Amino acid sequence: TCVEVHPVFTVVCSGSEDATVKIWDHESGEYMKTLKGHTSTVHSLSFTPTGSHLASSSSDLSIKIWDFKTYSCIRTLRGHDHSISAVRFLPPLLSNNPTNATPAPPYDDTL
Repeated sequence: TCVEVHPVFTVVCSGSEDATVKIWDHESGEYMKTLKGHTSTVHSLSFTPTGSHLASSSSDLSIKIWDFKTYSCIRTLRGHDHSISAVRFLPPLLSNNPTNATPAPPYDDTL
């Protein structure tokens, strides 16, 4: 139901109705790994800007944060009453002024 391209590596992830996230090498087309943890459709995926973590949202009312080095789920966020249709990592801003929306360097992917 969704696709996310890794910001650094030749990797693409796909979320599915089977509650999994599949990882593929998009240059060779080779299947690499399956991330399991959700119990319902995965609707959205998002990498941190450096690609160290992947977030997935699901109809199971959770968001999962995956460590992309170990492929393990490091955190499950619960609390929604309805399906979570989207998730997105955004770089931090230098100021709270929306007209000056410049990413703050360096971005270290601290969760």
